[in-house]
Amino acid sequence: MRTIMTSLAAGVGFISLAAASAAPRADLRAAHAEIALLEARIDALERSATSGQQTVKAPFIVVDYDGSTILSVQGGANRRLWFGDDVKGGSVELTLTQEQGGVVSVRDPKNEVRAAMIASSWFGQFRATTHTHSAYLSADDQKDGAVLSLFTGEIPTARLRSGMEGHGAMILSDKGGTQLVRAGVLKGDGPLVGVVWTGPRTRAGTAGPPSFIQGAK
Repeated sequence: MRTIMTSLAAGVGFISLAAASAAPRADLRAAHAEIALLEARIDALERSATSGQQTVKAPFIVVDYDGSTILSVQGGANRRLWFGDDVKGGSVELTLTQEQGGVVSVRDPKNEVRAAMIASSWFGQFRATTHTHSAYLSADDQKDGAVLSLFTGEIPTARLRSGMEGHGAMILSDKGGTQLVRAGVLKGDGPLVGVVWTGPRTRAGTAGPPSFIQGAK
């Protein structure tokens, strides 16, 4: 009887030791599996970084070490990329809209638009609102051709344009917008002639003929 009990006790002890030693092995296998999974993810990230295949879904922002926004991207119908400093000011903005096409605008630290390139001759919303100087380059095949406009506040004081027919023209105005000098092309039956008008009598409705210089045919 004593022999049977001893054998049974020994057997129970063997079973307990076997169960206790199996648990660490299972944990170890799980740890190895998790490590292998992490290594696979790291490898995939490294491959995508070197091959340039990383994808970030818009909208998103990038902040500096102090939390200030230095880059923001917006998707959708009106796409926008903004780069600058939202604390100290100054920025470059690229937008793509259905109405205007591509637009590039540069703002100073006071958030005033100082320069812009626009794929349309419509630039109303980009005009400066104070008496700062700004420049705008636009192009529209349906209206004025390519136009370079220099502004003082909201008033264009100098404009250079190609015109719809490709004949260049220049317009100089005072700070109130009154045209004082216009240089362009006089069209007629014969050859084109260069003409320079000087004002202020250069507009329709002003009294008297304008002073001008006309080239010889």
